[in-house]
Amino acid sequence: MLLLSGGRGRGKSTVLERVFQEAAAAGIVLAGVLSRRVPSGIHAVLLPDQTEFPLALYTIDSPAGEITLGPYRFSRDAVTRVNAHLCGVPANTDAAIVDEIGPLELKRSGGFLPGLNHLLTLPIPLVVVIRPELLTDLTQLIERAGRRVAHKIADPRPSKEAVRIICDYITSSEMFSRNDDL
Repeated sequence: MLLLSGGRGRGKSTVLERVFQEAAAAGIVLAGVLSRRVPSGIHAVLLPDQTEFPLALYTIDSPAGEITLGPYRFSRDAVTRVNAHLCGVPANTDAAIVDEIGPLELKRSGGFLPGLNHLLTLPIPLVVVIRPELLTDLTQLIERAGRRVAHKIADPRPSKEAVRIICDYITSSEMFSRNDDL
């Protein structure tokens, strides 16, 4: 498992979008979810088909019953849709990405936690985006699930080096698991 960590606006999602493009060009199927900032908030992009829809909107209001975190109001339907997608990822997928796990999952036991828990049961490479202040919480969750963190990349900035490290991890993990089956 590889954790990609950095503060807001440090290029984590941009790096993963490049990883997805390079993996697709190499015939590697990445499942999961990317988060894309848009002027109105955040969109979810489901992988591998790249279906995009609003996940969270900037808001100054917090209507009763809505999921709010900081300046965002998350759509319950969108969170449910992402979780259904993540929970449907099969064990023969080449690798998975979750962008990102945060306080909604680790402090409130909500958000993408059901989907992440499913992915943790699969014998596939998994790349997860996490804020630095939540690294310990996520690492503990991963260890309780019987997985281990193989790599951590901190503050990636959109760099070729970060993309290469992640692509190498996905490719070597995928090749290793396929060789185990021989």
